[in-house]
Amino acid sequence: MFRGWNEIFAEGKRAEATQRLKALGFSEASVARLFEVYRGGAWLGGVWGELIGRLSSASAPERATTRLHDLLLHHALEIGEIPPRRFVDLIVPLLAGSSKAYLHLQRHPDALLRAWRADPSRPLRREAMEAACAPIAAAEDFETLCRALRRYRREIFFRIALRDLSVGADIRETMGELSDLADVLLATAVRGCMRLLGVPAPPVVLALGKLGGRELNFSSDIDLLFLYDASSPEGASPVRRQGIYARLCETVVRALQQPTEEGFCFRVDLDLRPDGRNGPLVNSISAALTYYENWGATWERVALLKARPVAGDLAGGTRALAAFEPFIYRKYLDYTVISDLAEMKGKIERKLAQRRNGFDLKLSRGGIREIEFIVHALQLLHA
Repeated sequence: MFRGWNEIFAEGKRAEATQRLKALGFSEASVARLFEVYRGGAWLGGVWGELIGRLSSASAPERATTRLHDLLLHHALEIGEIPPRRFVDLIVPLLAGSSKAYLHLQRHPDALLRAWRADPSRPLRREAMEAACAPIAAAEDFETLCRALRRYRREIFFRIALRDLSVGADIRETMGELSDLADVLLATAVRGCMRLLGVPAPPVVLALGKLGGRELNFSSDIDLLFLYDASSPEGASPVRRQGIYARLCETVVRALQQPTEEGFCFRVDLDLRPDGRNGPLVNSISAALTYYENWGATWERVALLKARPVAGDLAGGTRALAAFEPFIYRKYLDYTVISDLAEMKGKIERKLAQRRNGFDLKLSRGGIREIEFIVHALQLLHA
């Protein structure tokens, strides 16, 4: 069907091209853009029919065509090294599917070339991320640390998006790579902030929620729980220790989520800590355990189901989770869990009913959140 496109465009047969392209769903504006792309992108002539075929079958043909036109109009030199057929395979799904990836390419057009050189079909290795981020933790000041974290996050986010949209990576691979990136950036931020603040002993940082379960997506925030060992640093009073780690926690959060000219790394949510927003930002492990044993609520048991150590003192994090386990998984059957979860689900449904926006895939009856509540109840009762 797409044979002859190169000849039609090369001979300037605009009327014929317009008629055929309109039949494929392209607007007159897109036809004009394609002629401009053809005139300025002679290196694509050999795959012109494939390009039009990919554009017409893309999830958003008009959007992809407009973005391709704008990208090649201004940045053809930065991406002309990529073999034409490979360029078409990579660029069309990306431009049709991701506004953020397109904006990244506008600002950093050589990102596609770097991703191609690194072989986008190859999974990203956590060890490579850790090696790349090691120098970032040694940043000379907070602003340099923030800038380096954001630049690395942006580059790797783009590569993960390219693998997801254009290579067809498995969703579990994509979530795993995003989670690895968050783990590595968080650990780097903790080390960098510890050094800048002169904190001698690392905190325990637990990931909860999607990051805890290694289920992060491109728009997820990260749920974190900051703890510390009540015996370190040596010689400090309990109040002094709490102050040291509260300041470290606040600094790490700013390093990750504070907006700058480079954007941000991740939005951070600390609301799942003991006693939620009413509790201190950081707790000693022993204080958290005392709280859970005496006042811990069902929602706090649920919050710890996916918890895993991700930064700071990893061995301390493993010990903390072992200490919390009797709180999470009760020795005897506790059917109040079911009524508590039903009440939590009811609150969500009542808020949702006020919106009257139709079906919500995540929050409506039968949606993702309801499935999660059922699984959580089974875990708490039988795990």
